Amino acid sequence: MTAAAADAAVAAAAAAVVEHECDICIEHALVQRNTLLLRTYAAVDPRARQLLLAVKVWAKRAGVADASNGTLSSYAWALLG
Repeated sequence: MTAAAADAAVAAAAAAVVEHECDICIEHALVQRNTLLLRTYAAVDPRARQLLLAVKVWAKRAGVADASNGTLSSYAWALLG
């Protein structure tokens, strides 16, 4: 099993238990840079966080935020916001 598949399995198991979807990554450099980017956006303008969250919620509800099904990830949608 690849590391990505293991991460997906852990996230799926966690989502099934608590009825919330989440990703769990440990010491993953790209994820850390992505988090820093979003934090920087929020630090520059407090409205950025609200916009990013609104775009992610919209994309998930519209069914277009599932990279495993060939659409953009919710993170990618947030960057487009």
